[in-house]
Amino acid sequence: MSDDKINKMSDDSIIAIPLRNLLAIIFSVAVAVVGYFEVTNRISLTERHISLMEQELKLNSEFRIGWPLGEFGALPTDAEQNRELLALKDRMAMMWEEIEENDTWIDEFEPPEEVQDAVDRTMDLKVELAYMTIRVEHLEALMESKLVIGK
Repeated sequence: MSDDKINKMSDDSIIAIPLRNLLAIIFSVAVAVVGYFEVTNRISLTERHISLMEQELKLNSEFRIGWPLGEFGALPTDAEQNRELLALKDRMAMMWEEIEENDTWIDEFEPPEEVQDAVDRTMDLKVELAYMTIRVEHLEALMESKLVIGK
């Protein structure tokens, strides 16, 4: 029986299918086609973004290496800052030279005799005060112990 049906099929054959099923098949095919094109579009956009990021990364690496070496020029403020730094460096060199020329009085400085005597006397007074403080504490402790014993 199935052989009869196959033999009777031709380009004029009619297929009976419910309209609801036909519309569902057409709608499913349409959704699949739209989904396919959306996925391929997103993939191509993502590939483009990746290639742009790779180019930017390469340019950034070149800039990062080349800028400090001066391969891309310098900003006017950098040039001004460099001039000011060089001027400060020269001024510091002149000041250091002047200090080196005039530092003999610093190396040979000694306080006047009266000042040195006052410093020595102050040191002696500090030692004497420390000795007296210890003696007073000792006497207070001795007096305290006699008062306790005498009661």
